Amino acid sequence: MVQLRRENPGWGPRTLLFGLEARGVQPLPGRSSVYRCLVRHGLIQPEARRRKRSDYKRWERSRAMELWQMDVVGGVMLVGGSKASIVRGSTTIRVRSVGSCGGAGDVAPDV
Repeated sequence: MVQLRRENPGWGPRTLLFGLEARGVQPLPGRSSVYRCLVRHGLIQPEARRRKRSDYKRWERSRAMELWQMDVVGGVMLVGGSKASIVRGSTTIRVRSVGSCGGAGDVAPDV
């Protein structure tokens, strides 16, 4: 495994497993075992897998109306056979209806 990694320095644990399988190695080690072996031999640097809590941006802002979310639903069939598109905007404070549109022939054809 270590020799295969030195021959192919860009290969990670998952690709190394495919290479070992192609060479007929049985039984195959687990992916985490390959990872630990590469770390032990200094072939890769261990890194934290999870993002830090400070990297996330919370779904809140300091002022009202500073953050909006738009929901668009298209292709809603009406009773007369025409299609409607529904658009809704919401803030973190309350939901506000931005508008809706619909009817036959008032939208572009599907691409």
